[in-house]
Amino acid sequence: MLIRAADPVMGLVAFVAIGMVDVSSCLIGDHVRPGYRLTKGEELGCFQSGGSSECLIFRPGVIGGSTLAAIPQPGDADASPVRVRSRLAVAG
Repeated sequence: MLIRAADPVMGLVAFVAIGMVDVSSCLIGDHVRPGYRLTKGEELGCFQSGGSSECLIFRPGVIGGSTLAAIPQPGDADASPVRVRSRLAVAG
């Protein structure tokens, strides 16, 4: 799904819903149609049966920096968990 942000710096943002394995599904709300204007925090849809994720893809140069804790640290047993609703990156 392509979302045109109101902020011209953000421009187009791609949203990819990922239903993992064969037990998960991604449902996009009936109200979300081409040309629909989303508001901040509005629900796009939902995941069913768990095991799903999402990916946001930004144009080059939109993300000005990311939080170190948000970058995976393979093999680091002491890596801190990233809490829900934590800042992951900053656009700008």
